[in-house]
Amino acid sequence: MRVSVLPCLLVALCAYGCHKSSSHGATWAETAPTEGGTVTALAVHPMDARILLAGTAGGLFASVDRGLVWNRVGSALNLHEITRIAFSIAGPSRVFVGTRRAGLFRSTDGGANFAAWNGDLPPGDPDLEVTAIAFDPSDGERLYLAITGRGVYRSDEGGATWTRKVTGLTSIVVHDLAVDPFDPKRVFAATVRGVHRSVDRGDNWTPIMFPLHTTSLVIETANQGQMWAVGPDGVWWSPDDGRQWARRENGMRTQPYPGQGTARVVKLDASNPAEIYVSGTEGAWRLVRSQPVSSWAEINEGLGVTRNYAVGPFAVVGQGTGVVPKLLAGVAGEGVFESSTGGVTWVRGGAGIEAVALRAVAVSTNSADVFYAGTAGRVWRSDDRGGTWEDASGDLTGRARSIRDLWVDPRDERRVLAATDAGVFATKDRGETWIAATGIGAATALAVHPDQGSYGLVMAVGEGGVYRSQDGSAGFVLMASTPDLVQLTDVIVDPLEPTYVYVVRADRGVLVSRNQGSSFSPAGQGLPQDYGYVDVQCDSGDSQRLLVSSRVGGVYRSVDLGATWSPASTGLPAGAGAGRLVADPRSDASHRGRFVVAMPGAGLYVSSDGGANWRFRCATSPYEVTSLALAPSGPDRLFVGLTHGLLWGW
Repeated sequence: MRVSVLPCLLVALCAYGCHKSSSHGATWAETAPTEGGTVTALAVHPMDARILLAGTAGGLFASVDRGLVWNRVGSALNLHEITRIAFSIAGPSRVFVGTRRAGLFRSTDGGANFAAWNGDLPPGDPDLEVTAIAFDPSDGERLYLAITGRGVYRSDEGGATWTRKVTGLTSIVVHDLAVDPFDPKRVFAATVRGVHRSVDRGDNWTPIMFPLHTTSLVIETANQGQMWAVGPDGVWWSPDDGRQWARRENGMRTQPYPGQGTARVVKLDASNPAEIYVSGTEGAWRLVRSQPVSSWAEINEGLGVTRNYAVGPFAVVGQGTGVVPKLLAGVAGEGVFESSTGGVTWVRGGAGIEAVALRAVAVSTNSADVFYAGTAGRVWRSDDRGGTWEDASGDLTGRARSIRDLWVDPRDERRVLAATDAGVFATKDRGETWIAATGIGAATALAVHPDQGSYGLVMAVGEGGVYRSQDGSAGFVLMASTPDLVQLTDVIVDPLEPTYVYVVRADRGVLVSRNQGSSFSPAGQGLPQDYGYVDVQCDSGDSQRLLVSSRVGGVYRSVDLGATWSPASTGLPAGAGAGRLVADPRSDASHRGRFVVAMPGAGLYVSSDGGANWRFRCATSPYEVTSLALAPSGPDRLFVGLTHGLLWGW
């Protein structure tokens, strides 16, 4: 697919706010591959099925005609990735929206306008990622919230104040919550270690399932006592309020290994509650009830214009008992699809949603005109500085379409590695075909070491811990997996001494390995806890000098291989947090010591002295920076992945 670049922005104050000044004459261009983008949340108005809300990586969209046309709403959410949307049972004019980092927002006018509504949620927590919102059907002011890595919170005052409720939870990584409509004192939580139940409104929890990874659950309203829980470890059904569980995947593709199940979301039709649907990494299914065991019918015809069945959010627009419901599905990288036939056939939904978030950017060493970009839906390649884009996803399918990191071989730009939600993949033909690495699951970041010019040493981090490949990513070995190696966001290898490997844990900072990943320990003193750490980078001219970015503290620097750390904020906005961070890969005199950091809400800043001093480079509002890359050769060129497109220039 070839698409045209958006007009270049060569004005004094461009649409992104980039300044052209005599001090650093900035010239910037904006470009974006054309795709439907990725929808992260969907919700249907409980009293008017014409009104729909869709969340994206860059804000909220609304439709008042059942999805034919979408328009951006809630300007306060434009900088945020939406994770959950819920209409309050206290009245549909009250809408709650969860975000990835800024916690909870509330609207009192049906979703037109929003304001932060975190009450007394954990003060100072930089990354309030809301993973679930649930309401007590007997009390419109009582609601429950799940925050990633923090567990469950309950408010009895409509969200004005909160109380943490984690007693008895064997995991505080909670993905979903459900309140029993037959007994509102009973609340259920889907966690990475199975389903938990509370019989006292969350005050105490008891695990009621094997320690299986579950991401969504639903309580049947047509059959009291029956409930469903789904996740990477399968589809499970309970006939007795969770006392017993049986696996129910008849009709779905058999998964060869634990943790590789495709189901992610389970939904019921509120107006016809006997209808149950499941969606996930390989499409959607409808429950066919039969005796003695029910089964699932695949409903993927037309879902995704490139037979891309990676479904994120799923919604059912109920139309009454005996009437075929309208279904909505957010397909990774392709926007919203809808079905008016109960899933028999699907068509692309209405226009208006702009959600092309570039999560990863990698630039060719031979020519900065050639670069690859990863979205939640595809890998894209441009050979002409973003003038046109080619879909380089090849045969990447399912979860592998969710791209987290990219690397281009300096010797041959046809070879590319991609870290994805299904592991690490490699191509040797510019993206026409991809080969999956063995020995590794979901991967969030990777680092490739020159390794005497062979580029055979690859380190990666993911859900399971830290992995190493010594054959260029064909196969990985799990090197370290401990309770400390969770929430890992980045990894680098010391360019001069590859036995030194650094990883970032979001809540604790940098951990270091001095044995090429076999074991890790905290890197050193000076990094506060719970500061939302993002990226770690090594100075190309001095590998003892490291920088790490923090969403609370800004930038910290070490000049002794991570033994000690101190703030590196001279020239940065006072009190601002830092996001993505990149080091210039060139080690010549004019480039070593150069770093670029994104300061959310304040723009991009550059340092030419190893982080000692910073100066403003460019503003990026209204979009959030999702990735950064510096050209490894040729003229200075910075590539900025945003929640809507790509900005490049210098």
